[in-house]
Amino acid sequence: MIMKNSTVKTYFLVADFSISTDEVSKILCLKPSDCANKAEIKNNQIGEPFKVINSYWELSLSTDTDPDLENYIINLIDILKERSSNINNLQKIAPNSELNIMLNVTIKPNCSFPGLLLSPKHMKFLVEHNINLVIDFM
Repeated sequence: MIMKNSTVKTYFLVADFSISTDEVSKILCLKPSDCANKAEIKNNQIGEPFKVINSYWELSLSTDTDPDLENYIINLIDILKERSSNINNLQKIAPNSELNIMLNVTIKPNCSFPGLLLSPKHMKFLVEHNINLVIDFM
């Protein structure tokens, strides 16, 4: 269970691809929350410009107050399941791309670390689509 003052960010990240971010959007039939092509100039969190090293395409879910960590991942998997053939297409067109579901959890002081339980059917989807699950507790 996540304590009230902790924060969670969950997103699907496509990285290191050679096609344009527009092409990724068209293939997946999804609009990204954030994206950038390699060598694009963007601003970091404090407004300083930087050159993007590797292309990325990100679909973030809104942060809510679900106490069960796995629900953040399951909600994202449910969205991706509807686009299973699109994901397979993306991997054929951009075979070197890296697919990740990212879960970033910031735990406030004096809060316990939450547990995580994914069912075999959810893990199977990740394996079948070669999607990494990256969990980061901060």
